[in-house]
Amino acid sequence: MARYNPYDYRVTPSVVCTGVPTEITITPRGANAVFPDGYDYTIEIWGADDATTVIDPGTHWADLQKKVIKPQVGNGCLKFTFTFAVEQQYVLRVKLPEVLQYSTNPHYNPPYRSAHAPMKQEALRFPALSVYAVEPDLFGMKVFKGDLHAHTWDSDGHESDVGIIANWRKAGHDFGAITNHYWYHSYEKAMETLNDLPDVFSLFPGEEVHVPSEFIHVVAIGGKKSVNDAYYDNTEAVIAEIAELEKTLDIPDGIDKHNYASRVWIADKAREYGAISILTHPFWIWSEVYFMPLALTRLLLDRKIHDCLEFNCGGSEDSALTTSLYYDTRAKGYDVPFVGSSDTHGTDGSDPAHPSTGTTLVLAKDRSWESIRDGILSCRSAVMEQWGGENAYRLYGSFRTVKYLNFLVKAYYPEYTEISYALGSLIKDYERNPSPALRDLIAAAQKRADDFSDAFFGIVK
Repeated sequence: MARYNPYDYRVTPSVVCTGVPTEITITPRGANAVFPDGYDYTIEIWGADDATTVIDPGTHWADLQKKVIKPQVGNGCLKFTFTFAVEQQYVLRVKLPEVLQYSTNPHYNPPYRSAHAPMKQEALRFPALSVYAVEPDLFGMKVFKGDLHAHTWDSDGHESDVGIIANWRKAGHDFGAITNHYWYHSYEKAMETLNDLPDVFSLFPGEEVHVPSEFIHVVAIGGKKSVNDAYYDNTEAVIAEIAELEKTLDIPDGIDKHNYASRVWIADKAREYGAISILTHPFWIWSEVYFMPLALTRLLLDRKIHDCLEFNCGGSEDSALTTSLYYDTRAKGYDVPFVGSSDTHGTDGSDPAHPSTGTTLVLAKDRSWESIRDGILSCRSAVMEQWGGENAYRLYGSFRTVKYLNFLVKAYYPEYTEISYALGSLIKDYERNPSPALRDLIAAAQKRADDFSDAFFGIVK
């Protein structure tokens, strides 16, 4: 065997239910990583949360609470059954037989080496693998990644609707919403292409609402009708409706009454249409001041006027201040749903806000709008920030959710994104060349992504 690399192995399932005996398989992804038959292996298992204070400096804490089991060996794989007691990440360390703990690597021992020269051996250490045990309320759910604020060339973006979907898919996204200024109908146009394909991506209706003007920005996602259209198709009647609403609302002194009343109307209309409304980029710098008065932002949060707070375009002053405000709001007892968005105007590289600057990770049964909406509003979601393609990432949300998602970012997304990249490339080609052959390739690539995801999360269909 050559050097051991954790990405050369697939652990299935990688997510298990607490208290349920589960068969785990460790499968090599390449011939270099197989477990040869005819040897005795052991696997050490311990919980990542279970560190113990060790008095004896010669004793490793893991030795005090690890479980040791003997797996079955076959077809290059290891199998074992284990019951994981509590919700946490569990470390799996394969203990190799001594003969496999050293490598006679051809680089060190080329064929032309003299028969009298000593063989050079390289000590190997098998990498730690992991599974995550979740309580029954989360078991059976998967993680889905998406972007809830983006623009195409239907407003001030730089690319087509299908082009942004292809780039989202390449980045490992499962869902998204195109939220053009004043314009809801990009969704309908993009769906003409998506409906011709297998179920490769969940595109939700979206729009950036500007009522009564561009000085109000609210993102609405999932509506069956357009909030913008409801205003601009009946402007005089809605202006009168907002004016009457303004008279009935308890609006503190110092708050722009028309602005507040307009936002209440937007939020109510969005809910009427089945959408969620998102409090959008409150600390965006506009003409040297924050886009929204702080007192108004706090009042909207305190009264839960909008359904979610947006983390917009990671790495910015806006995102830093919004994150701090999010935790302040939670400290007051309101677990406000927090969603990540890029506000990208070009996922093709024309805008620094590429698809990963701000994303939403949601734990849900599937990627339908109903499931994603429920996951967001139930706070089974978190914001992921990863600016400029950096390797480091940051997660913001409740501790339980972030702790689990942190495992998934490291264990699930490297291979899932690898599979998704090929799928997104095919979708991009299909926009220009909608051939049956490409459609078949897309279907096969999507099945590969679904099969991997189901196996990872222990979903049996």
